[in-house]
Amino acid sequence: MKKGKLFAFTAAAAMTVCLMPQSVSAAGQTSADVSVIGQNKTAADNYCNKQDNKESPYDSSYWIQPTKWMSDPISPDDYEGNVRLWFDKFTLSASEAKSLISGNKTVPVKFHVKGAAKKASVLAFHVIYDTRLTPVNQGSSKNSKMKAGYAIEGKFSSLETQIDNGCISWASSAADDILYDGVIFSMEFRLPDNAKAGDLYPIGIRYDYDGITSDLFYNSRQDYEGKQMMTYVFNKGIENGYIKIEGGGLGDANSDGNIDAIDASRILAMYAKFSTTGGGSPTTHDYEVCDVNRNGNIDAVDASKVLAYYAFMGGGGTGTFEEYLKKK
Repeated sequence: MKKGKLFAFTAAAAMTVCLMPQSVSAAGQTSADVSVIGQNKTAADNYCNKQDNKESPYDSSYWIQPTKWMSDPISPDDYEGNVRLWFDKFTLSASEAKSLISGNKTVPVKFHVKGAAKKASVLAFHVIYDTRLTPVNQGSSKNSKMKAGYAIEGKFSSLETQIDNGCISWASSAADDILYDGVIFSMEFRLPDNAKAGDLYPIGIRYDYDGITSDLFYNSRQDYEGKQMMTYVFNKGIENGYIKIEGGGLGDANSDGNIDAIDASRILAMYAKFSTTGGGSPTTHDYEVCDVNRNGNIDAVDASKVLAYYAFMGGGGTGTFEEYLKKK
């Protein structure tokens, strides 16, 4: 096996089997070593899958320094560089989300790197995400969820394995330290059919080490500087992302998923505020949600339409607010 050629990945029993080439493994194993990444992990370790519509910051507590480094504990503060890796934080309006769902379209999310140009040759991550999202296959492989970006495209060999719903193991390597700054890979996610305003779907990284092999961000020399860089990355260098559906839909001024008297009250309060000198101006989102009759103003007429719909639904009416307005 030639140096720098990606270790062979195969999926077996929902586990990732990694055959590491000599002089590539962060844990120090040679090409004769065969180990399993993720075999002791379960879906419970997917901290991005709480489904509480809150951000899930990167959790560095999973970090364990590989024992085969044969060194004293390395502090992330010892690294003098500033490598940063991050997922996009993608915000949609409620109407945009609805349009994507009805059109069976996806949301693109990219994983970026900065500050690591010409410093790394081996990358390996466990990507975790909210299982309400559905990652879509990309490229020529029917099982590929990641599409190589500028930082590695044409220079690295990459393979991935779906470990369980919500967790994908991805790895990539090159013969030399030829990583560029830019997008490492991109993913496409389909929103759930019941997605609504206020929903937030986290996407991130979970460091994994099984005692033999580990996730990686390493240089080709496997020297102390590479160990410092990897320690820094998996402790301080990663930022998780999300797909977020902003605010409420039309008429839902408080974004609680209901259209009622509270929303009408908020629209009236907004009207009073913006009608006062020094009260500021409505945002694009304010107009999208509160300008019910789409006349370019937020006023008492909009509030009255919300109240009328609330009364209609309370009397046994059916249908969305938009459908109700079309009939009036």
